[in-house]
Amino acid sequence: MIRKLLFAIAVLLTAGLASAQPNLNYSFARDKEGVPIIGRGLRPTVTAEMGIPPGTPFYDTSTFLLYYWSGSAWTATGLSGLTSSGTAFTSTLPLTIPNGTAVAPALSFAANANWGLHSAASYISVSVGGTPTSVWTNNGIGINGGKTLAFTTGDPTATGNDVILARDSAATLQIGSDSGTATAQTIKGPDSTTADIAGATLNIAGGNGTAGNGAGGNLALMGGTPTGTGEPGGVIIIDRGTRPTCGAGIRGMLWYDQGGAGVADTFTICAKQAAGDTYAWRTAATIP
Repeated sequence: MIRKLLFAIAVLLTAGLASAQPNLNYSFARDKEGVPIIGRGLRPTVTAEMGIPPGTPFYDTSTFLLYYWSGSAWTATGLSGLTSSGTAFTSTLPLTIPNGTAVAPALSFAANANWGLHSAASYISVSVGGTPTSVWTNNGIGINGGKTLAFTTGDPTATGNDVILARDSAATLQIGSDSGTATAQTIKGPDSTTADIAGATLNIAGGNGTAGNGAGGNLALMGGTPTGTGEPGGVIIIDRGTRPTCGAGIRGMLWYDQGGAGVADTFTICAKQAAGDTYAWRTAATIP
């Protein structure tokens, strides 16, 4: 008698569920008493009176996630510490994944299974097409010798790069990329925050010697290497405007002044003379 009564109630609840959702985009598997045990499709909007017991699982085909009915709302299931809002997960606990390999990264993407992150005891690496392109270690960042560090003014996935750092050969850093129409590159110091104050000094120096050897490394300025029958390039000192007053702060500065029509160029160096320890621009080259 009780079983028949429960069955009748289940039938009524099922009818109520159907009437509340006239265009059913989901279905439930039910036990022999008609009680929902698992659902599939688009999650229905339900209330506690619709006959879905708390804990009933539901596979949502729009989000491809498994939910369960808590008694008042659908809650996404997942690993301990994960919660869901819509299709995004938030973790309140550390998330540990396998190390993976370059060919099969631990964290990859549906359209690019061999693109992603993998790890080993001493590094984390980014793989592109199954090849490590860069690694992070406790000593810094390493870049594959065939790859570059590039910068652009906009979205790097949509805009061409115009500043490129690359390994040209052993112990040789190249700025810019090789091309028949190579783009000129500039290295400059930072600007001042005020328009009428000079920017910061850019210092380029050879390295210091080792202990017991006080000699420092030289700074060599070299023009381009000749190729074929071409001539080697040179080092050019650019005339950037009005020569500053010579003083202790710019001691050793070289300055090349381009003369106007009928006026010779001048090449001078800011230096201190012995008599009176005075500073002045000294002619470094006599140009007729």
